[in-house]
This record gives sequence, structure tokens and C-alpha cells, in this order.
Amino acid sequence: MRASNFHLWIQFLIGCLLGIAGAAPLQAGILWSDGDWHLLCNTNQVLPIPVSALPGLGDLSKSTLFFRFTIVPLSDFFTEQTGNYEAGLIFSDKGNLHLGIGNAWNAWGYSAFHASETGFGNADKGEFDLNSELPEVTKLSVFEPPRFGVQRTIVIRVQFIPGENDRITVWMEPNLSAGSDELRMTQIQTTTFRADASFDQILLSHRGGGNGWRIGNLAIATQFEDLTDAYLWQKTWFISLEVAVVSALIGGLGWFNVRRRRLLLQQNHDALLEQNALEAERKRIARDLHDDLGSTLSEISLLCSIAQSSKNPSMELGKIESRALRSVEALEEIVWSIDPKADSVHNFVEHTSQFAEEFLQSARIRFDLIKPSMVMAGTLKGGVRHNLYLAFKESLNNVHKHAQADQVHIRFDLTPEHLSLHVSDNGQGNCPSLVNDDTSDSRFHGLSNMRSRLESVGGFVCIDSQPNRGTTICFQVPVHSNSN
Repeated sequence: MRASNFHLWIQFLIGCLLGIAGAAPLQAGILWSDGDWHLLCNTNQVLPIPVSALPGLGDLSKSTLFFRFTIVPLSDFFTEQTGNYEAGLIFSDKGNLHLGIGNAWNAWGYSAFHASETGFGNADKGEFDLNSELPEVTKLSVFEPPRFGVQRTIVIRVQFIPGENDRITVWMEPNLSAGSDELRMTQIQTTTFRADASFDQILLSHRGGGNGWRIGNLAIATQFEDLTDAYLWQKTWFISLEVAVVSALIGGLGWFNVRRRRLLLQQNHDALLEQNALEAERKRIARDLHDDLGSTLSEISLLCSIAQSSKNPSMELGKIESRALRSVEALEEIVWSIDPKADSVHNFVEHTSQFAEEFLQSARIRFDLIKPSMVMAGTLKGGVRHNLYLAFKESLNNVHKHAQADQVHIRFDLTPEHLSLHVSDNGQGNCPSLVNDDTSDSRFHGLSNMRSRLESVGGFVCIDSQPNRGTTICFQVPVHSNSN
């Protein structure tokens, strides 16, 4: 992908992150919440609700608020007969206790107290039993008594009415799953009545018999839906996962872009190297044509002129024939060096072996030649095989001219990474100093040329030459596998 497309992807993913963040505030209407559990037994506890959390405590008459809390009774009053008690959440204003929701003193069940109305089955003024989907019938009242360890959640809606008692709706154990709302609540779990719910503080209270209550999961909201569970994709852990995934994608795309840039730079670098190599190969071919063919053709031209004026041109014609044959050989070598079909190791070994046989036979030097025993897979780059071939020719020429040898041993060794070529003779050998090129003798300039040629293509030359013990030269060059 292009850099501009990559930037568009980044903008899109950032938009996804912002969308996730924008989708999160499903419960943005939560004005205050407390996730702790509070143990209450014959005590009052004032909830630390900051004034700033509620919309205009001084003018609640214009508000509708929803309250949620969860109860876990620590005694079973209905069966244990531990004595009357009053417990729950209480609205308090200027020290005066107003509406309470939980368990009224004489109600024996979940109920409201300090209400402006009295329930049908309640004996004490201001007590109002709460409807439940799990009621237990006793005398004239139908209610659900608090049971030890049985958790219940209550939601209260308070509609504040100016100059009148407020309208109260209570839901026992409402459905608070994601997507639920007031319209989905059943009639048998809904209780409505009037009460004064004005407050400047809210209490959690328990007084009387029994072991008390634990109250938690407290929240105040402006809508019923704000008290329900979030959808899966709106839960904190899921949002965190989404952010992590998107961040990983952004990081991955960034890594991919950096990797792609590096790859492009490497490709450009390789292309430049290849172009330089091609240019160098062209220059080499031009130099070979000039040095080998050019000089030979000039010599042939000169010999032709001499032959025309000579009374006995046979000698010059023989020289012309020899020079022409040498030019053909030089041209064949140049063509071979640039022929892509000759890049294989097999072709190189065969071509080099053929030259060695012809050269050593004409020089009347005995020889043996060992080719690789393994399948000759792989290729040699044009520059590699050209320089190795010339270095090998130079080594045989040294044997013929300087070594005074009558036998040569040639061996090819092949590995998946390298091709090695060993040339050993039984000649007079050289002084060890010559092996290190520590000489001005022109006879040994070829040794330096061999090293330069092989090192220029990533190979190397090893020379072992001892007086009267012959010389061994080892050439090694890199091989490219066919998979590359």
C-alpha cells in the first residue's frame, strides 16, 4: 500500500478508537456510585454523596432520580423470630427522616416506611409492603420477607413534585440486563405510592433485632437504563480489548510500513548494486574485447601487411592463423562469460575441465581431475565464474611456465554454499615469502592477481608452496542455490 493509504488506515483506526470511546458512556447518567459493601447492625451510616454529583439539590422538585441498592440479610426474621427491626435506605433532610425503603418495623417483609400512604395489608401508618414476584402469603398481606443470605436488588424511582408528596415507584429484583427498561418490568414486582423523598443526605440504617444487613451496589442515576448492565461491547474489559486490538493493528501497520520501507530501500539498493554490476560487466567485456581481440586483430593486420611485401609469406601466414585461432578462443570465452546458461555449477565445472585437459595435454603435463561427487546444483554469478575461471587459468599458466612440474592434480569440491577448486603440482615450489607476495619478481604478480580477483567476488585464495615440494592453490567462491 502507498504511504497515503497507510495514513488513511491510521486515521480510520483512530476513528475506531474514538468510536469505541464514544460508545462507552452508556452509563454516563450515573451521578454517583459505591461498589463497596456496608455492614449495618443497629447503626446509621451517612453515604458520602457529594453535593456536586446531584442536579440541584436545592431544587429537586424539577428532577427525577433513580436509586439502586442490593441487600443481603444476615438473619431470617420470619422464621427465627428475632424481634422487630427496621433497615434499609433512608432519605433525610435537615436531620428529619423521610422515606425509607427496606424493611419497616412491623411489616415483616420488604417494605417502605415513613411513606405518606399505608399499604393495604400494613397495620402501622406509613408502612407499605413492596410487591414481589416471590411473595409469601400471611393473613391479609402478600409480601416477601427477608431471608438469611438471599440477595435482593431494589430500584427506586423518585419523581419530585413541587408542593406535594413525591411519586415513588419501587421495583423488587428488577431485570437489569443490558437493554432493559422500565416498560419491561412486571406489575407484580412494581409498587407505587406517595412519600416525601426530599433529602440533603442519604442514610443506610439498621435498628432492632437480628444480625443486621449488608448493603452494597449503590448507585444514583437520571435514567433507569443507566442502572442496567452494559452491553458486552461496552464493558470496560471489552473496550480495553478493543483498544488493545486496534492499537496492535496500528502498531502492526506501522511495523509493516517500516518493514516495507526497508524492503523498498533494500530492493533499490540491490537494484543499484545489480545495475553497477551490470555496468562493471559491460566495462569488463569492452576491456576484454579491446585487450584480447583488439590487440590481436591489430597484430593480424600488421602481419598481413608484412606478408604482402614478403617474398616468402608462409611464416607470416602461419602467425596470422595462430593469432586468428587465439582470437576465436578469446571471443568464445567472452561469449561464455556472459551466457546465462553458463551460470550453473555443472556448466562451469565442465567448461573448466575441458580447458584444463586441452591446456595440460598441449603442455605435455600429466594430470588427473576429480569432479564433485554430489549433484552439481546451484549457480555462480557471472562475475564469480569469470574471475574464478581467469584465476584458474593463471594457476595453470604458472605451473607451465614456472613450476617445472610434470604432473598436476585438480579437484573440485562442492557444498550447498561454496565451490572449491584445488590445483596441486609436483614442481619446484617457491620460497614462502613469495606466497605472501613479498617480491618484486614479475613471475609472481599472478599470485596477487588471483587474490584480487577472488576477493572482489566474495571468495578467497589459499596458497601452500614449499621449495622442492610443489605448490597447492585452493580457490573458494560462494554458490547460490536455485531457490534464491
